[in-house]
Amino acid sequence: MYRFGLQRKILLLALISALGIIPLFAQDQSTVRKDIWVCPVFESGYYGLSNMAFGGGVALGYGDKVALGLKVIYWSDLEEVRSLELNFLVRLYLSVLYRPETSESSGLFIQFSGGPVIFAYKSDIEMPSEVGAFSAGLTLGWRFLLGKSFFAEGAIRGGYPYIVGGGLSAGIRF
Repeated sequence: MYRFGLQRKILLLALISALGIIPLFAQDQSTVRKDIWVCPVFESGYYGLSNMAFGGGVALGYGDKVALGLKVIYWSDLEEVRSLELNFLVRLYLSVLYRPETSESSGLFIQFSGGPVIFAYKSDIEMPSEVGAFSAGLTLGWRFLLGKSFFAEGAIRGGYPYIVGGGLSAGIRF
């Protein structure tokens, strides 16, 4: 029989509690739309050995006050190291805290992202990879709405293994 250790029980309890912040009501018939958004992402961060690395990719998310999504970025320090970051993200728009009646996904946000990152040294990324790690971090950013369907974002982030980074993106909401 499989036994859960105390650490796994605490982790499971924390995950269940974190998922409880997302309201799920079957009878909620509000006419407020839920955002589905997609955007290209351009970032820089310390993914290189001695230089800043630059990356480009795409992000996809769903939600208005709390968004869930995916982000994929290919990084290169232009000399030696290349990496591919595959992140799951959970984003909370802080406007919800001081304007709970609004459903606009704009303004200040905080985002947790985590997932695998694959590294290649002086070569292209190959599967299966010889070197990989788990990437995790927090992002603080601002979303500017440009009409009903478009937006622009600026963000800074910190975490592991990149320590610090920043980025810009612009995209479309459906």
